[in-house]
Amino acid sequence: MKQIFCRNKSGYTIIELLVVIGIIAIGTLIASPDIIDWMKNNRIKAVTRDLISNFQRARMEAVKQNTRAILSFDVAADSYTLFIDDGTGGGVAGDFIQNGTEQSLVAAGQDNVIGAVNMPASVTLSSAVFSGTAQAGFNGQGLPAGGRFGNVIFMKTDDNNRQFRVVFSISGSVRAEFSTDNGVTWK
Repeated sequence: MKQIFCRNKSGYTIIELLVVIGIIAIGTLIASPDIIDWMKNNRIKAVTRDLISNFQRARMEAVKQNTRAILSFDVAADSYTLFIDDGTGGGVAGDFIQNGTEQSLVAAGQDNVIGAVNMPASVTLSSAVFSGTAQAGFNGQGLPAGGRFGNVIFMKTDDNNRQFRVVFSISGSVRAEFSTDNGVTWK
């Protein structure tokens, strides 16, 4: 009778490990552009949500203090400011300009008073038009100050076709819309 000796075959060979590592590497290379695109889309969505929150914050402060609360957009600087337009400290009340020592508001997601909300590197403030100006806000009754209404458009820095728009209506409501065809249609 012939005896057959078998070695204990526990574990994996180096070839099997290399094949598994290669499959993982290929999967990572295929998925990484989608992950990067998802992160950029997430940033522009976060900017849109923050702006809507800041409109709501301005309305709340305007009613609370019974005065105007303004969002002033600077498209060239990719930023906007929130402030109370009450003429404090020698400023001119109701002029939609932060002058004198008019109070800045705390923006959504911030812990303290800020000078301006700046766009992240992957997001561009494309336009801000409110009845022909770059300022909008609320009066003490929570309605659009000066009857101004309009919208703000953000776009991904590397993709002009993907845009988000925050619409400020004549009734003072704020809503978000998006476009994937360079602003031709909005959803």
